[in-house]
Amino acid sequence: MKVQIIEKNTTPLILHGNGKSSREPHGVYNKVIQEFFSKETPMSLEEELDLTIVTWKGGKYKNTETILEKFMRFYDFPLLILDWPENKNFWEGSKAKVTTTLEAIKNKTIKTKYVLWLDAGDVILLEHPKYILEKFKEISLNTGTKIIFNAEKNNYPKPNRMNNISPKVMEQWNETLVNDENNKGPFKYLNSGVLIGETKELEKLLETSSNIGPNDPINDTVQCRIAQYLHKDTTTIDTNTDIFACLYDVERSDVKILN
Repeated sequence: MKVQIIEKNTTPLILHGNGKSSREPHGVYNKVIQEFFSKETPMSLEEELDLTIVTWKGGKYKNTETILEKFMRFYDFPLLILDWPENKNFWEGSKAKVTTTLEAIKNKTIKTKYVLWLDAGDVILLEHPKYILEKFKEISLNTGTKIIFNAEKNNYPKPNRMNNISPKVMEQWNETLVNDENNKGPFKYLNSGVLIGETKELEKLLETSSNIGPNDPINDTVQCRIAQYLHKDTTTIDTNTDIFACLYDVERSDVKILN
């Protein structure tokens, strides 16, 4: 099944129904899920990939099967599930995505060459992970990028969420915002719900991320957006929606379901 982003004339392999986009009953996200599982046949490939797919689970998802787990069953592909911290609000709890993944790389829980990092509750895979990895390798070969993040239209978080932040982090954040406005097209802004890349480079990126405001009231998006800016020679965002597309502020008229 393919979904075309009409404005970009691309067919991304992963869709992220971040924020309100997953809560719209007749929106793109829920329409794609409905059609995918009604038309597609589960598949399993014998080939072993040098790829770890990692996610985090807890809170409201703790005792339920998430949409990502459903897709991994569909593709018969293993999923590494790391803990989401209990007794923390979502905003600050999200920083555990950075710290737990970094720990998993350091202690060799993740020992593959590549990592595909996906939020558990709102990510759709339209192709088997094999083909997602192949697409990344193709782009990496042509551009030299080692990590690619998801991109979205929404410049998040909004200024009203950036209160009581240390001066150093605010300076880094403001530099990042200026840089991001130079990105072409509507999908300008990094979204930290989806990324793919080389594990050794991801370790470096997460080291940087984990040291950005660890005690400040910020979330993983702020940490990752600043870290991407600091690592921009090796880490990019998918502004052209070649592999990923965020569906926030993407209307039904903006996409075409091709088959």
